[in-house]
Amino acid sequence: MLSSLLKQEKKTFLTGNYYLNLPDISFYKRCDELYGINRGSYNVIDHWFFEYGMTNISYRRIYILAFLDFIKGGEGNVKSPKPIKFGKGGITKKLNEFILLYLHETETIGVNKYLIERKGR
Repeated sequence: MLSSLLKQEKKTFLTGNYYLNLPDISFYKRCDELYGINRGSYNVIDHWFFEYGMTNISYRRIYILAFLDFIKGGEGNVKSPKPIKFGKGGITKKLNEFILLYLHETETIGVNKYLIERKGR
């Protein structure tokens, strides 16, 4: 599902993808169509990635899509997505699990160093 959304011709950059550059409400609606995510959960996920250090909107949206794909097990369905439900504290738990499984250790170390430095200010 994720690969079909981000499919590009060879000589273009992923960050120039049409879907990644939609206005926020349009991007959210597309995520809802594909993954059955409600607006509140989407906002929490978006904010979490921003606070984690992913301030570039295109890159953050790539991670949002990858996370939603991770949650759905690659089974996003445009016709009738089964709504994603997390439960209390479930989003943060799943985001941490996703980060541990899918981000390279060096990337994580760099982001954690940035967050530690930022908190020390």
